[in-house]
Amino acid sequence: IYCYLVSGQRDLAQEQLATSLKLMPNDIQMRMQYAGLLAEKGLYPKAKEEFSTVISLNPLFVQAYTELAKVEIAAKEYDEARKTAEKIKEIQPDQVDSYALLAKVEQDQGNSNASVNYLKQALEKDPKSVGALSNLVAIYLKDKRYQEAIDFLSSAIKKDDKYSPAFNLKGEVELAQQKYDAAESDFLHAIELQPGWWTPYLNLSTIYSLKNKSGDVIRVLADGVEKSGGAVPLRNSLAAEYEKQGKIDDAITQYDEILKQTQNTPAAVNNLAMLLVTYKQDKPSLDRALALTEKLRDTENPLFLDTVGWVHYKRGEFDQGLQFTKKAVEKAPKIALLRYHLGLNQLKVNDKDAAKNELENAIASGQTFPGLTDAKEVLKQLSGG
Repeated sequence: IYCYLVSGQRDLAQEQLATSLKLMPNDIQMRMQYAGLLAEKGLYPKAKEEFSTVISLNPLFVQAYTELAKVEIAAKEYDEARKTAEKIKEIQPDQVDSYALLAKVEQDQGNSNASVNYLKQALEKDPKSVGALSNLVAIYLKDKRYQEAIDFLSSAIKKDDKYSPAFNLKGEVELAQQKYDAAESDFLHAIELQPGWWTPYLNLSTIYSLKNKSGDVIRVLADGVEKSGGAVPLRNSLAAEYEKQGKIDDAITQYDEILKQTQNTPAAVNNLAMLLVTYKQDKPSLDRALALTEKLRDTENPLFLDTVGWVHYKRGEFDQGLQFTKKAVEKAPKIALLRYHLGLNQLKVNDKDAAKNELENAIASGQTFPGLTDAKEVLKQLSGG
């Protein structure tokens, strides 16, 4: 089951868990995993049933109540979610999860003030709850209540001037206010206090990007990768920055490291395969891209299907390319890039009318995508311009 999960084969993991639960119906952790997979797929009634079964097996298992409440919120069953959150409070009065869940219920219904009050109660119970503090600041940012956020965070810093998350969040508020120098100072302070935490490095790189300091962007992200032990979000950003600056081999190196760390997750495979066929034309690179996409061929993800099709297109295998790019567009017709890729594939198999239609749709979307200029030029040629 673990192998299926880490390799992204979640349907197979779900099937295996269902089979195993028939043999071991009282295995709580296995049932929690199964319920989580059902919830991921939006199968909320079935997920609720499984979490409820766990609760019947262990009525004091707070994690099951927490996950049940999350499903009820996702299903917009807010009254039920409130009851579940209140049950958590009964079992563990000082647990912050119940307040966070109640805050989410209120937030989803547009009750910002009520949500803020619950999160403040959570922080009274646990002043170091990063989740509660982050959610509180997120609400302030959404409502553009910047000064309230700064005042609350300044108060938290006054109580503990070594608390890195407060400095980082204060920097995020200042970033939203376009106070870049103040934000830079707070992100640097957060890094100094907690050098192994990846988030402030990412935020600081955003500041340098906005200031057009491309060298500093690379420096900060690389430093963060080293200090955090290779945090994947930093590696992804570093790879993207290398690509932006035309350092393709360095970008490939980062994606290779991500593949090792994530055990070939579909997203990492997809990113590397697309990078290879976009910038490399040699046979070993194209062969490697094809080998990588073997893991993506049975996916339901339209972006991954598009990558499979685009790899075939770049290899001159247009019939196979058409098969996958068409599937991608069927699943996500509003993504212009996918329609552009399908259009070029259709052109290669001499279906000019269909190609023209896809290119027209891609351009008319108003979206900016790699290949937009090419799409306009190809469409002009097809229209006899």
